[in-house]
Amino acid sequence: MDDDDAKYYNEQIKLFEQNSEDTNTLLKHQLSVVRSSLGAVNNTLEDVEYNENLMKGGINRVTKYMNTLVRK
Repeated sequence: MDDDDAKYYNEQIKLFEQNSEDTNTLLKHQLSVVRSSLGAVNNTLEDVEYNENLMKGGINRVTKYMNTLVRK
């Protein structure tokens, strides 16, 4: 291996290391986005469940009221 070959391989190794760091950074950012997205979905599901319970309670009250009207 001559001096030019050594320089070429050293440059390629440095580029590979830089690309690896860039890939790691991108993966960390993607993981952060996925975590945020999952958190938002989880919050939405909790809100849906809360609203569903509110609606069930409201429907039960309306049903009871309607039943009292029918009995009269």
